Amino acid sequence: MAQLLNKRLNHIMISTNNKLIVIGGVIHDAESSTWPDVMSGEVYDCEANQWTYLLTLMKPVFNFAFFTMNNCLYIMGENKSSHNCSINPFIQKINLSTYLEINNTSGNTVGNINNDVNKINHNKVNHNNKGDGCQILNYNAERSLIYHVFGTMISSKQFLK
Repeated sequence: MAQLLNKRLNHIMISTNNKLIVIGGVIHDAESSTWPDVMSGEVYDCEANQWTYLLTLMKPVFNFAFFTMNNCLYIMGENKSSHNCSINPFIQKINLSTYLEINNTSGNTVGNINNDVNKINHNKVNHNNKGDGCQILNYNAERSLIYHVFGTMISSKQFLK
């Protein structure tokens, strides 16, 4: 398997057909003992054995819960203000159809895209995230955002009988 364009850990990874998508994470800089954010996303084509740049994030993504719905990736996160110690929850919405050519939009999953993604549409790749490719949805909350990652749920009529 080809190496990622940017090394990263604690990132989000989604699989669909013969593609892997990695978004965000951090990289350890041993010289400065820091953990800078990786603000990009990449897509891996299993048939071509190649990683390609996909998008630039608006906010850092590090060990956050996420789900997909209607060809969009929703990432739940928090910003902690250093000047008043407040917590500002947000949801980063990434419209995957802006970056990928998606043919089938029938399925929704948690942590997995259940759509037919055939190839990257290079005409739609938007390095500046103009339009609705990546949006930040803010909301007010008196408490810190609490979420639980519970894995992927699979249901079928066969299992319900």
